[in-house]
Amino acid sequence: MIRSGHIFHRLGQIPWRCELDWPILLFALFGGFGAALLGAMGGSLLGSLIPLGDPAMPMAVMSIGQGVAASVFLLVVLGLFPPKGEFSAKLGIRPLRCGDFLAVVVGMAAILLVGNSVTAGWQALLEWLGISYEEKQDLVRIMAGAGPVAQAGLVFGTVICAPISEEIFFRRVLYGLLRPLGAVSSVLLCSLIFSLIHFFLLGIPALFVMGLTFQVIYLVRGNLLSAMLMHGVMNLTVCVSTLWFPEAAFLF
Repeated sequence: MIRSGHIFHRLGQIPWRCELDWPILLFALFGGFGAALLGAMGGSLLGSLIPLGDPAMPMAVMSIGQGVAASVFLLVVLGLFPPKGEFSAKLGIRPLRCGDFLAVVVGMAAILLVGNSVTAGWQALLEWLGISYEEKQDLVRIMAGAGPVAQAGLVFGTVICAPISEEIFFRRVLYGLLRPLGAVSSVLLCSLIFSLIHFFLLGIPALFVMGLTFQVIYLVRGNLLSAMLMHGVMNLTVCVSTLWFPEAAFLF
């Protein structure tokens, strides 16, 4: 069992074996965001040209494009820029172990339990304040009504591409930049930005819980692949629930 003192100790440590200077991280941050935007625009345009007659195709190719473009840019920056050293050390990854898979299971349970609970309270507060909101994220609605080819593209984009690009961006780059603010502050701020960047009002608390869990698991396990795996499994769960039980899906 992981003791709370051990968790807070790990929050105060940088889990990767090779630190990167802040100019490199800052360049990766803005460059990765720009690459994601360009990839999304190019993917949306390409998807509109695919002759399938499916209005969801631009969104499907866009999700793949932004994830691939951001991932490639970030990997190139982190791999080529100094300091010299093993690429996996710069990225903060190592082979998955049994403890990583156990952390994914525990983290998933925490996300589903806490995320759904806080969402219920948040929804009640929004209704009490008279604030309108969408019950499902745009991507979830589009996936539910898409054709099989577009659905496959959306699943690939959200289960494979998004976890890779977002975990490098948030857990490695953004956290590395914010780390001087303090371990706990940087974790909370990263999680808040992660929740807001999805532009889904109802899902903000649950997405915050997701970002917090991904970050803590990354720091506790000292392995970016743990966060990527959990993120991918979480998104796969949402995709499956969207296609089979659409009324149950609201997270992304």
